[in-house]
Order: sequence, then structure tokens, then C-alpha cells
Amino acid sequence: MYACGPGQLRLCSAVRTYEEEFVGALPLRFGICLFSATADQWAAKSRAAEESGYDVIAMTDVLGFLPPFQALAIAATSTTRSRLATYAINPALWNHAVLAREILGSDQFSGGRLELGLSAGFPPAQYRAAGVEYADTRARLDTLADALATLKDTAAESGRRPPRVLIAAREEADLDFAAEHADTVALVGAEFGDGGTLRLLSADILADQVKRIRSAPSGDTLELNLAVKRVVVTGDREATAAALRPETAPHLTDEEFLDLPHVLIGTHRQIADRLRDSAERYGFTYITVTDEAADDFAPVIRLLRAG
Repeated sequence: MYACGPGQLRLCSAVRTYEEEFVGALPLRFGICLFSATADQWAAKSRAAEESGYDVIAMTDVLGFLPPFQALAIAATSTTRSRLATYAINPALWNHAVLAREILGSDQFSGGRLELGLSAGFPPAQYRAAGVEYADTRARLDTLADALATLKDTAAESGRRPPRVLIAAREEADLDFAAEHADTVALVGAEFGDGGTLRLLSADILADQVKRIRSAPSGDTLELNLAVKRVVVTGDREATAAALRPETAPHLTDEEFLDLPHVLIGTHRQIADRLRDSAERYGFTYITVTDEAADDFAPVIRLLRAG
């Protein structure tokens, strides 16, 4: 687990030699969540992401997308140092013994580079599509807990060490569970609205969520991940935000929209400065962007690492 408190920018006390040599030396780390592609395209995307400076290559667990562990296996053979992450697995859709086998096998075959992301917050449509009942929050968290327990037991039986765990959270119960069970807490930064659409949470709500996590017994040792929803490179932040906000976040003012840590608008330098501010203000030291932002965000990584 990382032993860094709020406002500290350097990751420390990493759990593996790989992290001590690679991740631990960085003030921030950066992930990219890739989406569906052919095998050759996926391999090329993975190589390009690593060459662009992304520390983590991630794949979601959503029906209609590529299967996560197979996709990460391709990434593992196409890269040499990037961490490989599920971002995030829905344990309600898996037999937990089978899931544990997939996790431990993927970690072994990747040379210990797997990071396990889990979530109990998938939209109801995903459950319906899989023929699984959509339970209440408490039951879904119980399912997540069972998956973690099964993984721990399976790892112990095989003499292996489970990978580090990220849990994505958006509700109070999710946050409390993640603070107790995870190495990394990912703040989703949105809630489901009508029809399963995402409604962005305000900066004030995110600040309250961070405060709740940090108030947990192990809260100061947790790594915080921010799931960035939009990256827009522009020379005019205000005008671009004013144009995007009515469709993206109609419930917020232009000023509130620009204040969102998970919507990055501006020049590369302005975005880099925003992320430094987010690290100081909230404690976000692990930033994840989506596939379509890969090229636009890469210069930001270089700026942040240049100091």
C-alpha cells in the first residue's frame, strides 16, 4: 500500500520492487483506459501508450467491449514496464473462483504487473444484459467483499500474492468500503441519471468524498485515483467551457464547470497546472484518462514530469 497522506505528491512505500523502481520515483502516475479494437490495434495502442509515458494501461469490464483479461494479455506482450489494470471489474457478473483464477493468472503471466480494479457501481442495464439481478448497494458491496475474500483464499492456497486493489466509488457506502478494503480509491466523479446517463459531481462534492475517505482509519495511506471524464486542449478555456457545459453539465454554472478536477480544459500547460492543483487540493496522485484523450494528454504528462 502507498503510505502518502493528503497533499503529498510523491508515491512511497510501494508494495513491489517494480513499483519501487518505476512508480515510486514519480510525483504522479497516469493511466489510460483503452477501448475496443482488433488485436493488432490493441497491441499498437498499448505500445503507443507506454511510449507516451502512461504508467498504467487499463481495460473496463463492460458487456459490448473486449474481455478485459484477454485484452490485458495482449497489452502485456506488447509492453515491458506499464502496469496493467482492470478499470473496473464487476464481480456480480463473475463466478468468484473463476475470477480469482483469471486475476492471479494474468498477474503471473504479466510478470506481476496487474492492478485489480473493482466496482459495485455499474448501471442496472449491465446486470439486465447479463441476466443478473440488480441488487441494492449493500448487497452489491457484499458481493464485492466475497470476490475479494475468494481471491485472498485462492492466492494463499497457491502461495501467490494478490495484486494491489483499486475500488471505484461514487456513493457514501462505496467510499467507506473502498477506504477499508482498497489500496487505491478511484473517485468516479459522476452519478447515474435518468436512462443510465452520467451526471457529473461538483468539485465541492468530490472534496467531501475525499474528506470522507481520509477520515477512515487507513485513509491517509490510500492512493487516490481521479477518473477524468473529458480532456479538451484549447487556447480559450472560458469560451470552450461555456460551449461544452450546457450539454455536459447543465446543472453547473460555467465557473463550477471549470472548477471540476475531472474535466480538463485549456492549454497543455494550464491542464498540467490544474493537475498539480488537484494533487495539492484533493490528494489525487493517480490520473486516468480515456482512449480518445491519449494524444492530447501525453504532452501534459511530459510537462508534469519536467517539473
